[in-house]
Amino acid sequence: MNKGFTLVELSIVLVIIGLLIGGILVAQSMIESSKITAFISQIQQADGATLNFKEKYRYYPGDAPTFPIVGTLSSASYAGDGLIRACGIGVANFQCEMGAFWSHLSITGFAGNYVAVNAFPDLGYSLPKSKLNEDTGIFGVTANIDAYDGLTGFAVGEPAYRTGGSSFLLSDGTKVSSALAVDKKMDDGIANTGKVVALWPDRGSIGYADPSSCVVSGDAGTYDIVNKADSETCTIFVKGADNE
Repeated sequence: MNKGFTLVELSIVLVIIGLLIGGILVAQSMIESSKITAFISQIQQADGATLNFKEKYRYYPGDAPTFPIVGTLSSASYAGDGLIRACGIGVANFQCEMGAFWSHLSITGFAGNYVAVNAFPDLGYSLPKSKLNEDTGIFGVTANIDAYDGLTGFAVGEPAYRTGGSSFLLSDGTKVSSALAVDKKMDDGIANTGKVVALWPDRGSIGYADPSSCVVSGDAGTYDIVNKADSETCTIFVKGADNE
C-alpha cells in the first residue's frame, strides 16, 4: 500500500527548504558586504597613493608637467593646473591626463603595473578593476559638476565600449544597492551631496544621476532602492581626501 507524506514530514521539508533559502540569502549578503568593504579599502589606498604622489611631485598623477608623455597619449597632457582632465571635458574621454593617471602612479611605485593607453581603457591593464564589479574600473579624474567642479577624486564605472558604446565613454555598472551601501559607509547616503555622489556620465560632461539610471525620478538625492536595487545602473564619484 502506497503511503503519502504526513503533515509532520511535509513541515520538516518546508523548514529545511526555508533554512536553505535563508542560508543562501545570508551568504549573498555577506559576499556583498565583503565587496563593499574591499572597495572602500581600494578607494582609500588609491587616495593615499594620490596624496603621496602629489606631496612628492607637487602635482596630481597625470597632471605633472615634468613627466614625459607616456604611451600614445596626446601632447596636450600634463597641464600642471591641479586638474585631472580628459582631452575633452569631464570624465568621458579616456585620454590625456585621465589616461595617464594610473600609469604615473605605477612608474613612481605608488600603485601596481598599469600602462597608459589612448583608446579602449583595459581594466586590469591601464587601470584597476573595481572590487564592486570586475566589469567596472576606478578612474582618477576631476569632476565638472556644480559644487564638485574642479574637485579631484575617483569615478567608478564601466568603459562603454564593453557595452557597445564609444571606446572612450564612461558608463555605469554599479548596482544601485551597492552605490547606496558605499554612500552610507563613506558619506551621508544621499546621492547628490557629500563625499560620494551618483553621476550620469556623457561625452564631454557629467551631471547628477539620470532618473532612469539609479535615483528616484524627481528626487536626485535618493537612490532608487525600491525599483532598481539590483540594477547595475549607477556610476559613482568619490571625492579625494585633499578636497575635503
